[in-house]
Amino acid sequence: MRLLFVIALFVLVASVSSARTSYHQAPKRNMLWKQLDDPVSDDTKIPLLLALKLQNVEKLSNLALSVSDPLSSEYGQYWSLEQIRDLVAPSPEHISIITQYIIQHVGLPLADIEVTYSRDWIKLHNVPIRVAEEILQTQFRHFEHVEDKTRFIRSAGSYSLPAEIAPYIDFVGGVNRLPARPMVRHTEFSVSDGPDYTVTPKFLRDIYNVPDTLRGRNPFNTQAVAEFLGQYYNNSDLQSYFSKYDAPALNVSKLIGPNDESMVGAEAQLDIELIMALAPYVPTEFWSFGGLRNNSEPASRYNQEPFLDWLTALANTRIVPLVHSVSYADDESSIPVDYVKRVDAEFMKCAARGLTILVSAGDDGIGGPDVRTDPAGCVTSQPAYPSCSAWVTAIGGTQLNSDLTAEIVSDTRLGSRITTGGGFSNLFSTPSWQKTQVQAYLSLAKSKNLLPPSNWFNPYGRVYPDISALATNYTIVMAAKDVTIGGTSASAPVIAALISLMNEKRLEAGAPTMGFFNPWLYQITAIHPETVHDVTDGNNACSAYGDKCCVHGFAATAGFDAVSGVGTPNFSALYQYV
Repeated sequence: MRLLFVIALFVLVASVSSARTSYHQAPKRNMLWKQLDDPVSDDTKIPLLLALKLQNVEKLSNLALSVSDPLSSEYGQYWSLEQIRDLVAPSPEHISIITQYIIQHVGLPLADIEVTYSRDWIKLHNVPIRVAEEILQTQFRHFEHVEDKTRFIRSAGSYSLPAEIAPYIDFVGGVNRLPARPMVRHTEFSVSDGPDYTVTPKFLRDIYNVPDTLRGRNPFNTQAVAEFLGQYYNNSDLQSYFSKYDAPALNVSKLIGPNDESMVGAEAQLDIELIMALAPYVPTEFWSFGGLRNNSEPASRYNQEPFLDWLTALANTRIVPLVHSVSYADDESSIPVDYVKRVDAEFMKCAARGLTILVSAGDDGIGGPDVRTDPAGCVTSQPAYPSCSAWVTAIGGTQLNSDLTAEIVSDTRLGSRITTGGGFSNLFSTPSWQKTQVQAYLSLAKSKNLLPPSNWFNPYGRVYPDISALATNYTIVMAAKDVTIGGTSASAPVIAALISLMNEKRLEAGAPTMGFFNPWLYQITAIHPETVHDVTDGNNACSAYGDKCCVHGFAATAGFDAVSGVGTPNFSALYQYV
């Protein structure tokens, strides 16, 4: 039987065309991932995700901006999933060429070939590992995360596509990218970050001037948190948190994906407790992707790409929450350009549909997570993606100063658990909606000698974060205990909840929801600077470990800057202009 399998496999792969195009280089891998020596078993089957080339991407970009810009005559005229699909999906002929090739050369039955509703992704299920290696001209290996021992199967190097299908595919998901790990850092409640204060829902409402009478009433006002790689919440802990802090006792309105309450994750518990407590009665969904295999095996999720799973789920679900809080970040330099551009197109689709995507800015300052293990290797900035995308709202982190009178940049040297991410993208140019603020920041920071050396960053890039919130000294309930937690993973659901309260006001008035938030945010804060609290002190030279720092960092200044964005919300003032 084994001999027959080998013969059949040889015949199958021998029929694959030797002509190759579209070479995809292996990404720079985070130092926290280690390639293992043990080979991948012959009987392993993996899923692959084909990102099909889109049509009319420039038209999509123009559409997404026009419906998001308050100065546009098309503001708020959002498109449906089907309208966007008809604009950008590849031709049926191209889809047919790909599927026929897969049937003939990969040997998959039609049942294992899934063309998504959006018609721009093809999911391949149960691909034999050796066939995948031959088709992609690469070798797969086990990779293990050095901290939490999570394992993945990924290619050891670059891959390429056969000439017959390469012109129609942007990239293949599940081949060479390793996912970012959860960012939050937590300890038992006896430990605090820097100055002595505890962040609760009431504390946040007080500091950001959020009336405690605001709540959801409109059933069309919805919000969600996106969780990855086995980040689950526990409902008993959630109810304990609500009881402890006088929030309405509510349940998650919908669960998408797995949730094992016996394996509660700090990031998931933080996200769901904060967003629901600050925007009470707004229906809240929990979207979960990339769970671990099971409790009896080593932590692993072989060959999944949970971030892509989330994006494709958004792109193929007709009715989705209006606001999405995402705590996920990776080094921009570690991600292939074709991957980044295609993911950005997915964010454009979200903007065109009127969805708000908020992404935490990262917790390792200017240099990214590699600085934790190799600070001497920090010789330039490492912007984080997707927070540096021009189609998401990036959320930075702050902490209170020593006398508790003002917010400053979250910095591990000042007692915080994390240092906020922030900086300039090397891939994306400064978008139109922030050009005025970026130019003013560069001029002011240069005059005060507050910028890193010119060879450390791209002054023409998209600057993030866009807005910030506290990232330290949060108290949550997790595993029936009070836990102190910190990170821009906390900042993101705070801002998400506030935008949901804005959406509530708009829906009740019969107005379009906020959608892609940035054009409105930058216009309103420029005209009405009192709508935000300016953050003027601190920089982000350090990593999440206070003794592991880069020589340079971006510094806070008066007005907009590359570590706090426009500042933190003065919500009552912002709310007037919704």
